[in-house]
Amino acid sequence: MRIIFLVLLFFLALTILMTFPLVFKINTHIPGTFDTIEIFGTIWSAWQLKYAYFNNLNLNNYNFLSYPFGLGAVKAIGLPVGMAVFKWLSVITGEIFMNNFLILSSFLWAGLFTFLLTRYLTQNTLGAVFSG
Repeated sequence: MRIIFLVLLFFLALTILMTFPLVFKINTHIPGTFDTIEIFGTIWSAWQLKYAYFNNLNLNNYNFLSYPFGLGAVKAIGLPVGMAVFKWLSVITGEIFMNNFLILSSFLWAGLFTFLLTRYLTQNTLGAVFSG
């Protein structure tokens, strides 16, 4: 268990190093280039869920998508677990922080679980650290 904690700290340091200015500007800046539209779609979806929550709008009949007929936001976004994470993180912290937090945590968890899988398959801890 101690090795997993140390590896998690190593991947946390590596994530901070590889995305260096993002950690200090996590509330105000968006990573990527201006021609990347997926990040803006994610931020808009989080804003949409937050707006619907604060204004008591029904997400099954939502006119912001496919106006004037409407398209349910549940059908447009898809996964209920993702919608819950988007909504509550954006309500608590804000849309930009939510997006940056999910990006940074995805790097961290991908490294950790790659380490765990590689260590399980090869029984080599050092090789698993480098593969993560």
